[in-house]
Amino acid sequence: MVFGLAMGGLFVLEPLVIREYFGSDSFGAIYGGLWAFETLGWAAGPYVTGYIFDITRSYNLAFIGFIFATLLATVLITFARHPRLSAI
Repeated sequence: MVFGLAMGGLFVLEPLVIREYFGSDSFGAIYGGLWAFETLGWAAGPYVTGYIFDITRSYNLAFIGFIFATLLATVLITFARHPRLSAI
């Protein structure tokens, strides 16, 4: 249930936050670029986790790394400011 709510929040809030911060004119380019990086991360996650498990015989280091990355992302998004709009 927690996983479902968290993933649902990601898919609902992510486009809303992007549009709020950057506007609708550049939404497609930013959202598409973001998804390219997210897809790479999701694809690499199982391989990185498996590699760490093969070396350490434990998932602890992988989970600690993912927790750290999530906390870092949370801190960065908390301090994100709206970009300045350039006068054309």
